[in-house]
Amino acid sequence: MTAVNAQENTPGVIHKGSVLVVDDAQFCREMVAAALRGSGYRVVPAVDGCDALRLLAEYPADMAIIDYNMPRMDGVELLRALRGNPKYQRMPVIMLTDVASKEVIVRVGALGVAGYMLKSKFSLPELLGRVGKAFKAGHASHAASAVRSAAPADAAAPEAAAPAAGSAAAASIPAPVISRHMPAATAPNLITREAALPAVKDFAGVKALNILVAELHAALSAPAADLEMVASLIQQDPVLAMRTLVAAQATAAQGKPPRLNSIEDAIRAIGIPGVRTILDSCPVFDPLSLPIEQGVALIRRWQHLQAVGSILTRILPKTEAIPAGLPYIIGLIHELPDILLEQHFPGEMTAASDFATQVGAPVRTLFQSVFGVAIDELAGLAFDGAKIPPAIVSPVLEFARAGGSVPQAGAQRPALSRLAKTLAVADAYAHALLMATSKDATVQPMTEHDCRSALITNAPINGPEVRSEVVTTMCTQLKAPAEFEKALIEPLFPPRAVRVLYARHPAFSRLDPLETALSQLGKVQTLERAPRAADWDNVGGLVVASPDAEAARSLVSEAIRVQKLAGVSLPILCVVPGEQHAATVKAIGKSAVGEQAAATIAGYPVSLFQLAQFIGKLKSP
Repeated sequence: MTAVNAQENTPGVIHKGSVLVVDDAQFCREMVAAALRGSGYRVVPAVDGCDALRLLAEYPADMAIIDYNMPRMDGVELLRALRGNPKYQRMPVIMLTDVASKEVIVRVGALGVAGYMLKSKFSLPELLGRVGKAFKAGHASHAASAVRSAAPADAAAPEAAAPAAGSAAAASIPAPVISRHMPAATAPNLITREAALPAVKDFAGVKALNILVAELHAALSAPAADLEMVASLIQQDPVLAMRTLVAAQATAAQGKPPRLNSIEDAIRAIGIPGVRTILDSCPVFDPLSLPIEQGVALIRRWQHLQAVGSILTRILPKTEAIPAGLPYIIGLIHELPDILLEQHFPGEMTAASDFATQVGAPVRTLFQSVFGVAIDELAGLAFDGAKIPPAIVSPVLEFARAGGSVPQAGAQRPALSRLAKTLAVADAYAHALLMATSKDATVQPMTEHDCRSALITNAPINGPEVRSEVVTTMCTQLKAPAEFEKALIEPLFPPRAVRVLYARHPAFSRLDPLETALSQLGKVQTLERAPRAADWDNVGGLVVASPDAEAARSLVSEAIRVQKLAGVSLPILCVVPGEQHAATVKAIGKSAVGEQAAATIAGYPVSLFQLAQFIGKLKSP
């Protein structure tokens, strides 16, 4: 039995709200309960999930703090049960546990939590701050307020002996039901804003790849160091490239304003001695010393950035307005905030990525929830701390503010400059080649207008050549064990030998990341019209890409009509701008009354995971 707290039963005492505290560890439970009471909250303490559900029937609560590892019913099972009760579907829940497993973080995140705190890292003031923030934001509904005058407070809520497994109390647990209205896509907060901000400002501590630093030391030890060779090695590592640019920019303070349009320009500004100074002071990481999954993830980030730089160089025409080396630098460094977060918080970044894949959202859109800071603010802080020249950083910051994609017509986002728009195209194209850091990476088709406004080529590039160059170079340099190299070479998704029709609206460009992604995942035949009866032979499914709802309705309706004539009924995925998703669902839903379900509708940018899921379910004829 818990000790009676007389003040909580005193008439006229005003309390901030009622908090359910569930933990089988008595010391932790009582410590948290005492802190909450001292801050003016009522507390309903419980020893495990079964105990919590029994007590909630008599003593309702406004929010909950739950451990994971508990007997009879663990924290995830309790959370499911709460979400199955209409009264507690929206109740804020903080997981306070010693479990750092990414699988558990993803599971509780999908059920909707206000925070995920590790016992090894949390402090009572931080916990109280999060509880207060939840109440202040209006997340806690005070559903229990109507019965508080009758309830004898947390002291009267007994910590009864646990009923035996299989008893009536255990059997009365409600079946878990996830409401469509609950905030299931809200990622758990894993790192406080206060902890994240110093990390993204820590440019001095960001690490380069050890093998490239070693190769550079070897190159510089030659009697006459070759500038071209030194530059080619530096521009394979985003951290070394940024450090070189920063050092070159610093020469401006000495009255020698550098021209920084390429890595070669930066090396000329600081000289070979300057490069040696960078190498001597630069911390490094060794991917081969890490668990394979973590090491491969870090190398994939380097490969993605090299691919974006290479694609930018290929699709931008060479003009005086855009110096030859500038596009590659922009592509190489544009994910500095992601690198900093990955190196400071590797477990949390992996968990965020897994959660993003599960809910179908780009991981960058979850940074506000996971780290307490949005990607545009993170990028501004990271590049401000690095002191990289504004001409290089400006399109990168625009790209971050736009959410990493090309804004569609009618979108409530500012138009992008030429370089920022081209960066978005190159980033999506690198994802399409499966040169991505995670499965949540997104792609989208580009309109002819997008290409014309950015003055980039409308023709497809040799994507396989880009992929081969980047992968081969990195594997050669790493000299990794066979198991590591195999994991690195394997694509994010294995290709399937299934034929897919891709009906692309004529408004879209042939420089098409969506088409490229589909070709990496299956065997694609591209049409710039609705499919005809003869097109359906030996096909597993159809992907339709349209710039608006009405055109999508027309293409899908015609595809269904022709399928009937051909005597087939195959899955259809319709990809439209995210802003057109609701209108497309409505338009296609109306056209399909009395017919088969018309299509699965996806708003672009669409994740590689979503595309792979669709193609993975197709049957080869």
